[in-house]
Amino acid sequence: MEKNIIKVLWFTNIPLPGMQSLDPKLHKGTGSWMLALLEALSKNREIRLAVACVYPGLPKQKLEVDGVSYFCMPQGQVRRLFHFVDRDDDPSLVDWCVQVIQEWQPDVIHIHGTERFYGLLTACKGVNVPSVVSIQGILTEYCKWRYTFGELSISDVIAMHNPLRVIRGIGPLWDYRQILITARRERKIVRINKYFMGRTEWDLAQLRALNPSARYYHVNEMLRPEFITLKQWDLNTCRRHSIIFTNARIPRKGVDILFKAVALLKIRFLDVSIKLAGVDGFIGEYGKYLRRVAEREGIYNNVEFLGDINAEKMVSALSSSHVFVLSSLIENSPNSLCEAQAVGLPCVATYTGGVPSLISDKETGFMIPIGDASMMADRIAKIFENDSLSVQMSTRARHIALTRHDPDTIVGRHLAVYRDVINLYNKN
Repeated sequence: MEKNIIKVLWFTNIPLPGMQSLDPKLHKGTGSWMLALLEALSKNREIRLAVACVYPGLPKQKLEVDGVSYFCMPQGQVRRLFHFVDRDDDPSLVDWCVQVIQEWQPDVIHIHGTERFYGLLTACKGVNVPSVVSIQGILTEYCKWRYTFGELSISDVIAMHNPLRVIRGIGPLWDYRQILITARRERKIVRINKYFMGRTEWDLAQLRALNPSARYYHVNEMLRPEFITLKQWDLNTCRRHSIIFTNARIPRKGVDILFKAVALLKIRFLDVSIKLAGVDGFIGEYGKYLRRVAEREGIYNNVEFLGDINAEKMVSALSSSHVFVLSSLIENSPNSLCEAQAVGLPCVATYTGGVPSLISDKETGFMIPIGDASMMADRIAKIFENDSLSVQMSTRARHIALTRHDPDTIVGRHLAVYRDVINLYNKN
């Protein structure tokens, strides 16, 4: 470390905006917590940051944006065209990462996520730098069939496949195969690394099961500042009986269960509506299935798609809704739920994974069993009907969320973890 300035090299699963400037068509829409954290850390004089990413469509290039160094590496064209090939099973990508480490000479490496091959760098020759891994999800649990497809039957899953796309390795079953492969690599990554950041009791339990000797640091995630500083939810101005959820692209999100709950609610609340952010319509294999569910349940005209919207518009969408519903079959700490809490929107969420670390049932929201449309509808109805309860939950949840996601605390916690990992590595 030079003059107590920590050089930190991030490895990220997706390109951050500094890289996206190279090609506007690159992946967007997720990783908002990383961007918020990057912006906050880059303003701190105790740290110097670099970000490395391997991703399809990225040019092989180095650049610097707003004081942050970026290292970009594309993935092979074959792996882009044929999705059944494991895109991360490429030794040349590992070699490139090692070269980046040796060139930039960081004091510590921060690997975001256990999913990709970056976590294997710890065991590579020539890498004599401590690494800390942030746990995002745990694919070892996510890959279980009951979480991946929920109540969908085999015939439902098969019906989602287009023969021409199947040839290219595109479809839910191909995606499931890739998750299984990635989960196998993830277990190796978790076992060979020593230092991890997490934020829920569930991810701690999963880490202990896979690597009992690992050191765990509890570090909360940064939220985009708009969710803290912009409009707060107000019962008097919200659209009554409106539900909002984000990301309906995959079965694991349980939107088909949410649709069934909305159908039950429609019996009592004729004007009930559901807004889905992050999707543009009933598109894709799972989207077509959801269309059939919506038509069968008689709620097709009650569904509104918001598409990919920025933080400001998302705050507006949340603050104008009556309740946020997380219908997922498995999650660790979904940022969509945390953002809804920060805005103050009353929440109903499934009791799964790390979600119980975010909600206290009947205090800061309602928790329900996964896959239970009847219970989901009942809890949503309680929020619709009980204004005083809704306001109380809103106030409590917002207070806890603002404390949990305080930017200064999170920046300080990251700096402390980086320094501790460096010190422990040097001692050993």
